[in-house]
Parts: sequence; C-alpha cells; structure tokens
Amino acid sequence: MYATDLRALKAFQVDYPEAQVCLLYMGLEAIKINGVLCLPCDTFLRNLNPGGSIF
Repeated sequence: MYATDLRALKAFQVDYPEAQVCLLYMGLEAIKINGVLCLPCDTFLRNLNPGGSIF
C-alpha cells in the first residue's frame, strides 16, 4: 500500500474535517500512513458491534 492510494480519502478529509477516516485493506496488521488508520478487513469486521462506535 502506498501513500498515493490514500489521495481520495485525504481529499475527503479536507472537505469533512470532522470525519474520522480509515482504510480497510487485506493486510494482517493495523498501520497508520500519513495520519490515516489502515485496518485489516478481517479485524474490523470481527470487532464491528451494531449500535456501537466504529473506532
């Protein structure tokens, strides 16, 4: 994954600074690239709680 992959997400964050952004990817570990949290899809989905916060 490259920082250029986050270009559209960073543009969204500029337009909506109150939003918390993250990128889901098929990797195995949570990482942060240029201030964007990148989470493994599997981890994200297993910890998703209806009615709860995403982060």
